[in-house]
Amino acid sequence: MGIRLIPTEAYPDTTQQSELDGVTYTFRFRWNERGGCWHMDLSTLDGTPIAMGVRLVTRFPLLRRNLHPERPPGELVLLDGQARDGNATFAEFGTRYCLHYIEALS
Repeated sequence: MGIRLIPTEAYPDTTQQSELDGVTYTFRFRWNERGGCWHMDLSTLDGTPIAMGVRLVTRFPLLRRNLHPERPPGELVLLDGQARDGNATFAEFGTRYCLHYIEALS
């Protein structure tokens, strides 16, 4: 089992592709100014939605309740470099608050 950093940057609305367990997925990260929090959408390369509007909070398995058949077999977790709980700030997303992928057990 490996843990891999998913590089992210603090743009208010950004899309990127990342490979997880050999499959490329599309991530969309959006900053919610009113709520003061980040949300994530995850979809397949062809645009099939897997998880939409997931609020990014620290130390919580973000896909835990997701049963979509095309979801990554591992888990996504947002970690705070200062080992605290809570929401990622706008400016520190991708630096202090980093998204990690924990590979599935084989």
